[in-house]
Amino acid sequence: MLQRLIGWLPKPVARTGFQIAHRLRIRLWRILKPKLRSVSVVATNPQGKLLLVRTSYGGKNWQFPGGAIERGELPEVAAKREFEEETGCEVSDVRQLVMLQESVIGTTATTYIFLGRFDGQPTVDGREIVEADVFARDALPNGLTERTMARVEAFDRDRTTGSQ
Repeated sequence: MLQRLIGWLPKPVARTGFQIAHRLRIRLWRILKPKLRSVSVVATNPQGKLLLVRTSYGGKNWQFPGGAIERGELPEVAAKREFEEETGCEVSDVRQLVMLQESVIGTTATTYIFLGRFDGQPTVDGREIVEADVFARDALPNGLTERTMARVEAFDRDRTTGSQ
């Protein structure tokens, strides 16, 4: 929904808005400690490469596409929506991999991790998402966060158990 609201803003202004909103969100979460629900999508292309994105507000780290589950929204629906919003690609063969309880900026988040497949070339809006790229599992970029690595490890466990 936010994408539609800020789509008319020039990209540099929108990026600044996301950065300010992120800082405010951090402060509010530390005070209010809301119970968050979010999704993250570990998706591969036909060559088996993983799609990662970089946001305009979360530092320089690569992460899997994802975001908040809207009120009344099912996690799988949120996963598909967030993936398409952030990458411009549709995700298929979506299935839940794991549900994690994570500490996020001083509060707790229930995060549903989904696996999926996508085809096509990711495109970014230059506002919230500033970069998207695909990486072979053995050639992931340096500096992945603990949370991103937890998703990679869940992906690895799933591959070794033959669930896919």
